[in-house]
Amino acid sequence: MLQLLKNFDKLFTDPTSLPPVQRHDHAIHLIEGAAIPNVRPYKYLHYQKTEIEGLVREMLGSGVIQHSISPYSSPVILVKKKDEGWRFCVDYRALNK
Repeated sequence: MLQLLKNFDKLFTDPTSLPPVQRHDHAIHLIEGAAIPNVRPYKYLHYQKTEIEGLVREMLGSGVIQHSISPYSSPVILVKKKDEGWRFCVDYRALNK
């Protein structure tokens, strides 16, 4: 099994950029007159804030995310991975209501 993973290691790497543009773009249709969800960021421990800032810098640098001035806002949640790293998640519960 380990040899198989080594042979195909490029298939299991973390993404460093967005996939190529497809023929059809995704669109989110908003309901006219609906309230704009703008949830304040959660309070984080210092090490979590440092980790979030590092992950955001990394994603900005690789083009996975970009700066935004949108009035919409959802807080970030860090979830511990089995390898002791962190998974960057966004809490969209307010948007999904």
